[in-house]
Amino acid sequence: MSRISQAKQKLRFADYLLSKNDEQMNQSAVRNIFDAANLAAREFVNNENVTPALLRNKMNYNSPEEKAFSDNFLLLWKLVSAEQDKDTITKAYNMVKAFVKFVEERAANSEI
Repeated sequence: MSRISQAKQKLRFADYLLSKNDEQMNQSAVRNIFDAANLAAREFVNNENVTPALLRNKMNYNSPEEKAFSDNFLLLWKLVSAEQDKDTITKAYNMVKAFVKFVEERAANSEI
């Protein structure tokens, strides 16, 4: 299974967990969102060991999608270490979902 497929699966599960409106499930959703972000980042930089610093170095800041994700990637790492409210988790979910789609489209365009 490709990293993008795995990331999309993690996001689907996070979406399911968020739909339950339960604080414990919300925190489980955070972990799935974080995992999806890391999978997309690994695909983007083609490296298994992605850190916020490495990702920042590989991003094209003329691309709004890349800049937005890079600016928020470190926050995702911090998101996992503390309980968050559902609005914050939902924003993270939407940002990661957009980045996964961007990486998927970028990969598809590079294969053409």
